[in-house]
Amino acid sequence: MNLFSNIDYKKTVVNVCGYLDTKLPRLLRMVNESLASSKSLIILDMPVNHDSGENHNEEKKIRYITAKDMLNGVSRALNNYSWRF
Repeated sequence: MNLFSNIDYKKTVVNVCGYLDTKLPRLLRMVNESLASSKSLIILDMPVNHDSGENHNEEKKIRYITAKDMLNGVSRALNNYSWRF
């Protein structure tokens, strides 16, 4: 019994190739950026950036962790794929 009965394999291949060609290189660049080069979090009463008041270092770290998690998912998917055609 198949979990997914109506799989369009050609469209799936196109989608995966598009993902691996466009998004994967971007994720790799994001993960290879050094977190050590970012500044420590600064907690003050006044925001550092008066335009938005957001902590940009925290946003960078969240993007890094998200990219790393996505790469781990891609790696697990490729390792568990049965290469049958």
